This record gives sequence, structure tokens and C-alpha cells, in this order.
Amino acid sequence: MILFLLLASVVPDTLTADEVVRKAVERAAWAEAHKVDSHYVWTRHSVHDELDSNGTVKTHDDRLVQLVPLTADLRTGRLITKNGKPPTDADRQAEREREKNILAGNGPRGRPPAKEEELRRR
Repeated sequence: MILFLLLASVVPDTLTADEVVRKAVERAAWAEAHKVDSHYVWTRHSVHDELDSNGTVKTHDDRLVQLVPLTADLRTGRLITKNGKPPTDADRQAEREREKNILAGNGPRGRPPAKEEELRRR
């Protein structure tokens, strides 16, 4: 009980804005130093339906993509299913070529990855 009272008197009930920012910066620096994102793989599910003027579906695109690290700083999506079916050989070949281009220094839009990051910061 005495220890609890001592700790309660030392730890503030609320943090100031400066303390919150300082803790956020420390956490971001830690995550960057440990390259936390490079150890995780996650899945993205996207559905795109295009409707006509009557509201009926003209086109339907349903993709399940696994986002994986290529290097410590680069991630890419790998198609798991497209409209409920596994990717075709042509889809797999296109992914391999895209990954080779990214690793060779050509970003997803034909720019080096560093240029992509610079454009995102603007």
C-alpha cells in the first residue's frame, strides 16, 4: 500500500502536450531503429464495384493482397486471390517483374523509392 502511494505521488495523472509529443517521438525513433514494420506481413482485401446509371453492377473487382517486406525499407503487395480465384501465371509473372524493378531502384511509378518518399512528404 505504501509503495502504491509513493508511485501515485511520482506519476502524474495526466501528461502535458509536450510529454505526449516527446513520448510519440521516442516511440517512433524506437520503431525506426528496430525496423518493426519489416518483420510483419499483413493482408488487404479490396472490393471495387462499378455501377451503371440504374445502380446495377457493371464490373466487380475483388482482390486479396498480402503485403510483404522486400527489404527493410520496401514493401509490396502479392496477389492471393482475384475475384475468388488464384492468380494466373501471367499475374504472377507481372508481380515478379514489378518486384525486380522495385528492387533495382525503380519505384512503383518509375521513380526510385527515395523519390517516392520525398513526394509523399510534400
